[in-house]
Amino acid sequence: VSPLQVSFALAATFGLLSAQAPVTYSDELMPGSEEPGWLVFRVVDDLSSAPVAGAEVFLVGESVTPIAGEFPFQRKGISDDQGVVRIPVADIGPRWEQVLRHPKQGTCSRGPVEGPVWRVGRGFDVPVLVTDWRGQPAPGATIGLCGGCGHSPDLVNAVADVRGIATLPNVDPHNHVADIYVQHPGLGLGYDSIDWYPGGPPALARCDWSIPLTGTVVDHSGAPVPDVFVGALDVHRGPWARTAADGTFTILGGDPGTGAYHVRTAAGRKFYFETPASYPVTLKLPDDDPEAYEGTTDVGDGWEMPPLELRKVRVRFETSGERLEASVLLPGRSPLDAVDDTIQVPTTGPFAVCFAPEESGGLPWSRFLAFDDVSALPTEPLLLKWFSPTRVVGRVVDGDGAPVPVRVSVGTDWSRNLAPSAVDCDTGSFELPVRDTGMRVLVIEPRRDDLRRRVVWLPLPLRGDDVVVDLGDIVLATEPQLVAFDSEGPLEFGKLSWARAGYQQVDRWHDFDLDYEGGWQGPDLRAGDVVMLEGEGDELPFRTVLEGDGPWRIEAPVGQLDVRVRAAAGELVVPTIAFADQVLQVKDVRRLRRLRQGPLRLWAMAPGHRTAVIDVVVGAEPQSIEVTLPAR
Repeated sequence: VSPLQVSFALAATFGLLSAQAPVTYSDELMPGSEEPGWLVFRVVDDLSSAPVAGAEVFLVGESVTPIAGEFPFQRKGISDDQGVVRIPVADIGPRWEQVLRHPKQGTCSRGPVEGPVWRVGRGFDVPVLVTDWRGQPAPGATIGLCGGCGHSPDLVNAVADVRGIATLPNVDPHNHVADIYVQHPGLGLGYDSIDWYPGGPPALARCDWSIPLTGTVVDHSGAPVPDVFVGALDVHRGPWARTAADGTFTILGGDPGTGAYHVRTAAGRKFYFETPASYPVTLKLPDDDPEAYEGTTDVGDGWEMPPLELRKVRVRFETSGERLEASVLLPGRSPLDAVDDTIQVPTTGPFAVCFAPEESGGLPWSRFLAFDDVSALPTEPLLLKWFSPTRVVGRVVDGDGAPVPVRVSVGTDWSRNLAPSAVDCDTGSFELPVRDTGMRVLVIEPRRDDLRRRVVWLPLPLRGDDVVVDLGDIVLATEPQLVAFDSEGPLEFGKLSWARAGYQQVDRWHDFDLDYEGGWQGPDLRAGDVVMLEGEGDELPFRTVLEGDGPWRIEAPVGQLDVRVRAAAGELVVPTIAFADQVLQVKDVRRLRRLRQGPLRLWAMAPGHRTAVIDVVVGAEPQSIEVTLPAR
């Protein structure tokens, strides 16, 4: 008897066409098999749901002494042509951070237990502007992208060029964690997260002041101690350094007020020191007593900044409407806030004046004036002039090139709604002052009933004093870019999820409403974008990649299967079925709706049983299939 049992009774019960689907059996593990001692999952492209073959997947453990630029891992697997990764973990346990590298999908990471399908984005070369405590570019700084807590290793590294821009190669800019750590003499650790979109300005990594914490670790007899870790612990990343063969170390990015106070051996033994008073320092370990843990230094303890003399300087704020707040930044000290129209600056040594709009709430793109010494100040009062607004200009026309009267605004949250600052443009030409940087949208509301509103993606450059974004002619159409249908007709007032490479975290797409005829009302679409109709009940999510120039018409597929899986003795089991990017439980019968017509391969599996590989052709008529799983 064939192990594939076609159930006519089931077909009669559900009114479905029986399907004699070819089936083979395999002992190969598939996602959802939950086999003890194995980590099995499938890698798929988040946009298209296509399997990703040839991806390297590393299992990476956390380290209590992470070293910048090092990437230790415990296991490695490679996805096969179905995107499946199989890694034995019986001897190391399953709880390891997972890091993926692929030429197209880039480098990304996820936590240790994230499910049987790993959706991955696309890789981009991401520019990061590294600045020092004065807000000035920091050429030569090395940055690392961390995809987990600071105990995780750098995923990739890059070095800042003469402009202070370091380009992270082929990474997912919206990884679930995308933290930047900086290594450079004179710079703090620069612990920050990137926020970047293709076509936008660089992400920012702003660093505080620091000094290299240097010294030597010796044992109780004075002999150098190599290959131990020295830390100035402030965050999970430390920072840490490893001693060289002569016992020397250099910690970059540490807070001198915390200091190099912790030594840890590879075996895990820990020693503590008082914060050194100066550097370089010799950290002397205690004797061989296994209970000893307190070491000594040769420079005393208690780091202190030298006394500071200040003088008052009058300032004058020049703005285009914003109220500014200012502070003076000093190396290693707390900022000195301005009082009324007066700031305090040191009588000797470098400082910077940092200012931004009061309502910005700590705007990262503050403006800086850096000075090597008070003698470099111009004649009082010191002029603090905020950036001039970026000017967004363009002209709105119809399909014949005629100007269209409109209302326009720039949205800061990708909303389709007009902002309160909407401007009426009777001639169709507009010039909007914008005080943002990064990815925004331009919302255009025509005053003609025959034309549709339009939402235009608007990547804004860094702020400056004469920045112009010229959008040229913007054409309004009479029909929507896209119309969506399901089996019952147009998706009246429905909702579609939208994604574009580099614009969102995986599986966290942006939702936009449709109009009363199923017409798209979201931002401008282009070929390569993906829209998705969410599934409800037994409906599967329907994703489609837009091809060509549009307009587009999408229709949810109507293919349908009912699947039942039995064990060899005939009793029902609670198996898992996997196909495309789906891994689903089967309780009695699992109905699958919104399947595309054409060939479809499914895997049915249950613990202790062989995997059934089922090939079926999905047609216009519903079908039912029943599969028997033999014991392994």
